[in-house]
Amino acid sequence: MSEDERSRQVPRLRDETPGASHVAHFNNAGCSLPPRPVIDAQIGYLEEESLIGGYEAAEKFASNASEFYTCGAEILGCMPEEIGFCQSATDAWRKVIYALPLGKGSTIAFDESIFGGNLLALIDGQARFGWQLRPVDLSESGTIDLSLLTRVLREESVDLVAVSHMPAQSGVLNPIAEIAQMTTKVGSLTLVDACQTLGQAPLDVKKQGIDGLIFTGRKYLRGPRGTGGYFVRRDLAADMTPLGPDIRVAEITNSALDWQLRSDVPRLEQWERSWSGFAGAAAALKYLSELDSDWIWARITTLAEMVVACLKPIKGVIVRRWAAEVGGIVVFDLPGRDLVAARDWLRAIGVNVMFAGPQNAPIEMLRRGERGWLRASVHYYNTEEDVERLAAAISDYLSAENR
Repeated sequence: MSEDERSRQVPRLRDETPGASHVAHFNNAGCSLPPRPVIDAQIGYLEEESLIGGYEAAEKFASNASEFYTCGAEILGCMPEEIGFCQSATDAWRKVIYALPLGKGSTIAFDESIFGGNLLALIDGQARFGWQLRPVDLSESGTIDLSLLTRVLREESVDLVAVSHMPAQSGVLNPIAEIAQMTTKVGSLTLVDACQTLGQAPLDVKKQGIDGLIFTGRKYLRGPRGTGGYFVRRDLAADMTPLGPDIRVAEITNSALDWQLRSDVPRLEQWERSWSGFAGAAAALKYLSELDSDWIWARITTLAEMVVACLKPIKGVIVRRWAAEVGGIVVFDLPGRDLVAARDWLRAIGVNVMFAGPQNAPIEMLRRGERGWLRASVHYYNTEEDVERLAAAISDYLSAENR
């Protein structure tokens, strides 16, 4: 991409983002502002459904539905048949992890910054299947401690390593390719939570060597809420049996109640879904596939460093930035202030940030005694003026509170 093309990129993307002219949106790690093609896909589908009927609209849309799989495969570097649609990232995580060929008493290692919803699924698996859970400490730089993980893989019989590519409460980027190399050597599987990185950082599941990955529609992908998906390596998927299959993926073959899994559909999908959400998710993947992932990553990391530089000098603000934090999530504290009240004050003047409480990373945050952080997460459509507005708004809030 030439410098001239780069200079025109951001204004065009903002023009295609109606919300960008209404708010300074720094809650992209929670839910990004959708672009016009995603909005049009959702609304267009609902209008079609209202005119011709739900089943009829779904059948009519089916010819375009392949974009979810083909564009997802292009972005992730895999085959379309290795992609599946789910109702959320949590739904995808549970479906994948419960269907993996793990036996009773299997050992699962995971990073201490694991998201609370993902951890609850592991805890549930501990109760259901006797899984042994092995949290792995973070290094001083904020990533999973690779030296400790190496020792765990060598000394313990680990069946699966579940890792956050980027946690929900920091911009740390875990080295998933290196982790996958380590797990492959000992015959373990690698499952990656890419909720914060699909649409932010370049991904290539084949080159990175991972076995499974889950993602959400609403964060950096800029798709609808209530959508998500997964990648599972094709040969691994053949060994997976969904927990609670429905008629999308299985069929009862006789009156004796024998049943079998279908081979022509993604193994973990369900028949019922929000078709308007699915249409929006497909549009979001298509939109992302037409952008340069390296440019996106460079743009986001540059803006994140600008946020850090603008917030650090403000008296009454403490920015927490690990050495390995390079991504678009920046967290900060306002000691002595009610962080939820601060978030609401900023929101009222059109500056969106998020309160990231302990459930975003229960093990890490509860062990450190952290009450939570305000989280400012940038996307490529944010501008330098947005960042300056954020810093000025925080300064104004602190000044108002001191009066």
